[in-house]
Amino acid sequence: MPEINSSPSRMIAKKVTVIGDAAVDMLIQLPKSQQDTTSFNEIRPTLSPGGTAGNTSVTLARLGIDVDMLFAIGSDSYGKYLRRALDQELVNTKHVYVSPDHFTLHVNVIIDHLGERHFAGNPYGEPASVYYPPEKVPIDSIAQSSWLHASGSRFDYGTTPLAILKSMKIAKEHNIPVSLDLNLRNSNNRLSKQYRQAIAKAIDLADYVLGSANDEISLYTQIEDKHTAALALSSGKRTVISRLGENGCLVVTPTGDITLIPAYKVPVVDTLGAGDTYNAGFISAQLDGASTIEAARTGNAIAALCVSNEGVTQNITRETLDALLGN
Repeated sequence: MPEINSSPSRMIAKKVTVIGDAAVDMLIQLPKSQQDTTSFNEIRPTLSPGGTAGNTSVTLARLGIDVDMLFAIGSDSYGKYLRRALDQELVNTKHVYVSPDHFTLHVNVIIDHLGERHFAGNPYGEPASVYYPPEKVPIDSIAQSSWLHASGSRFDYGTTPLAILKSMKIAKEHNIPVSLDLNLRNSNNRLSKQYRQAIAKAIDLADYVLGSANDEISLYTQIEDKHTAALALSSGKRTVISRLGENGCLVVTPTGDITLIPAYKVPVVDTLGAGDTYNAGFISAQLDGASTIEAARTGNAIAALCVSNEGVTQNITRETLDALLGN
């Protein structure tokens, strides 16, 4: 596993390149209890930048990291909104690709009375998010990064997976740490052979693989036991972060050591984006020189800040993080 480059110029910049899915989330908050008198006619959706890679990018920027995001949008009003919103969050969108043939990914996110989220995507047409052209990958920009983070969403479809693999190979060539959020999405709780083979290529290039214990790591490995599944995914080659929701996370190192990191106990308001923000907390802590275990604790803290407030990143700042960590 490569050491984080500690040259003065790179450590000062702390630049992270993120590649993957950015979307527009249309958030719909349902009444929080049966006693609420809110009429469904009074419920108003709110727009927010989203997507796994998008949420991670915004969180990194809120933690003071220089973020360069590679993503694709359509030439539509959603795309204009998304780019403007990311720019306002100080995420560099210089390398965005605007597809003339596809729509900007937008997702209806329904938050129920328990704070759990339910997704309803657009089933018509093809989203631009899966069509980032490999030839648009900025080699020099990645080579100057401190870290590369990728999202595995829809990895068996379109051209974005090819762009992700190219980016990961560039990072490896320049001894830059690479992390991968599995971000598997499968309503049938199965992965096709094509998807498994495609995401395996990204896993082989990753120094850190992060994912939900049940929905992603067990799904990919086809092993029910969480410890065994994480060990199998690590395979003595990479660090695996197996997220356990309210129970924290498991950290498995290439040496086979397994550590359970408890979650921070906070009231749960909205679980949307918890895993995405965890990614940013983990990466930022590693760039600050934290150990893998300390970085995992920071990831848990960021996820706690996320779920304890409405919206994905509104409650996340260096100040709120330091307060929760007791710094």
